[in-house]
Amino acid sequence: MDVLSIAQHCGMQLTLDARIGREECRSAHGSVEALERFAEALVASLGCGESGRAGLAERGAPHTRRA
Repeated sequence: MDVLSIAQHCGMQLTLDARIGREECRSAHGSVEALERFAEALVASLGCGESGRAGLAERGAPHTRRA
């Protein structure tokens, strides 16, 4: 799973913070809406569907939306 591609596709900006040898440190920045889209895309990519969203709500995730 390419988490960086998912984040970028959901509207988050990726920043290369540092490169040491072959290692790269990156940050993702974006709006709350982009973060919600990222979370939904991540749950969907794991094949969790609605039960995955329900599990997030049960664990106390405050902003779980239904699609």
